[in-house]
Amino acid sequence: MTRCVYLHSDGSQCISDALENADFCGEHAYETDVTALEEHPFRKLVLRLIALILLLLLLIPYYRFLQSVNMAPGIEAGESG
Repeated sequence: MTRCVYLHSDGSQCISDALENADFCGEHAYETDVTALEEHPFRKLVLRLIALILLLLLLIPYYRFLQSVNMAPGIEAGESG
């Protein structure tokens, strides 16, 4: 049999034998209720607002760059001859 893999707070390993098909002994084996956490009703809204803010923060410099390029005085072709 294998030893229990539980580590005490002082760093020592549990000296008990592990249960069959498990890594822990009877004292340290406990079942956890794995259920999905309840989603907050405004979670999607908050994530979308954050995504919008980040998108704007990334796109505003490009918009201003394109705006400055379009506002720059153009080079007019002169008549030759």
